Amino acid sequence: MTQPSGLKVTSVSVLYHPAEDRLALITGLPGGVRISIMMTRRLTSRVVQALAQLLERTSAAARDVPAQAREDVIMFEHQGALAAKKSVTSPLTENMQKILGIGKGKGARPLSILLETVDVSLTDKLCVLTLKVAGGKPIARIDATRGDLHRFLGLLHRRAEEADWNLPTEKSWLNLDQGPVTLN
Repeated sequence: MTQPSGLKVTSVSVLYHPAEDRLALITGLPGGVRISIMMTRRLTSRVVQALAQLLERTSAAARDVPAQAREDVIMFEHQGALAAKKSVTSPLTENMQKILGIGKGKGARPLSILLETVDVSLTDKLCVLTLKVAGGKPIARIDATRGDLHRFLGLLHRRAEEADWNLPTEKSWLNLDQGPVTLN
């Protein structure tokens, strides 16, 4: 198997950029470089759906239960991944505002990189998301464990909800990441 191209992302923050009506992936790259990669509503919707389907299709635990219980198993897996390593929602730092060209950081706004496609490939232990711009040129890649993928999906979905995008999703387990689940 060939090594995926693009710079390996070391961290990612997902923010809504109201002036652009896009999600901004503030990605940390090797050497402390941070870039802003913009995702349209349409691409976000497709990525959320694709990642949710991938998580369902590749769940070993869900494979071993009756069909009517599979969505519940995925929901527990999703909740567990979100709780295991809490995704922090924090205010925009001045540095992030500068990267986005908003707030106190207005002024010389860096070039916005518009994401065109996200390729997904699976290895034995990782899911590799290759982020591509116009012309199919890879600019970055995210190597994610299954738990990381749940958390990234949760962030994308939460930010899209905060933006009031009303993404279509048939995955009820994805809509439950707002609070605790109570079973009777």
